[in-house]
Parts: sequence; structure tokens; C-alpha cells
Amino acid sequence: MKISWILPDREQTGTMLLEHGGSIESLHIMLNLHILPRAFILGIPEELFLANRSQPVFFLQYARLGDGLGMFAASLEAGKDVGGRTVVLTLLIEQCEPAMLKSEIITEIEIPTSEVRCANNLLSELTKQFSERTSPLNSLLQAIEQFPERQTFASEVLRRSANRPDWMKKKRHGIESDIG
Repeated sequence: MKISWILPDREQTGTMLLEHGGSIESLHIMLNLHILPRAFILGIPEELFLANRSQPVFFLQYARLGDGLGMFAASLEAGKDVGGRTVVLTLLIEQCEPAMLKSEIITEIEIPTSEVRCANNLLSELTKQFSERTSPLNSLLQAIEQFPERQTFASEVLRRSANRPDWMKKKRHGIESDIG
């Protein structure tokens, strides 16, 4: 299992940086992007920023990559860049089986030195969602187990995305169901 962070581009450099084990490199050098399904978004879809929310956007995803392994991502709004646009911090857990995603994993995660506050906020939200039975995280984890034929999963309904995940949590009149 490999744990990394996609760092926010606060200076608008145009280069996504990935931090793993204290080393920072360009995302495309450290991560084989060709293995990711088109529905797997590195960050947060724009349509979620457009929704009127009182809390920062927190977006979760999982993709099956084959051989029982997958990629989990948790993304959280991390403030603004120099131009005033929203930036995102993303936790990536590569080469993980769905059963590996448990609350105990959070204590093993090394926080990026450049994003201590935002990373702590993200990990706190993950911890909170692990403890809430009907949280988006737990719904996503249940769906991964319940729908082994589906490849991609997301914690939010994405209506505008050209490449939608196979499963998305949906609330309809207080009843949770799946879309796919």
C-alpha cells in the first residue's frame, strides 16, 4: 500500500505535485496515470464547488485497478490560490484492497510538511466519517463490497461529468440508494 498526497497548486504553476515519504515530484512522474479509469478524478469535480455549501467540499472516490487492488482518494478544499481560485488537497492510497480501508489506517498516514493544517482537517473528516454508520465514506465502502462488478465509486452524485463513476451515493426523499 502506497500513501501519497496531491498538493494544492497555490502559486498557479500548472504542475500537480505529489508528496510521498517526504519526497515531492511532479504527479505524472510518481503516478502512472494510464492505470486510472476516466471516471477517477484527481481532486474535486467543479460541479461540487458550484453547489451552495456551508462546509468545505469533501469528496471520496475508489477505483478498482485489477488484481484485487485499487486506488482510494479523499479530497478536501484547501483554500485559495494567488488568483483566488479554490485549491484542493488530495490523499491517495494506491495498491489497496477495499478491506484495507479502515479507521486504523489514518494513524499510519504521514502528513505533508507543506500542508499540515489542511491534511489534519482531511484526516479528521475521514476519522469522523469512519465513526458514522451512514456517512458518505461508509456508504462508499459498502457499495464497493456490494457491487463487485463496478469499477469506479464516488461519494457524491455527479450530473455534469462526462465520465461518471459507476456508483454514486444518492439521497432521494431521505432514502439512500445507489446510482449506476
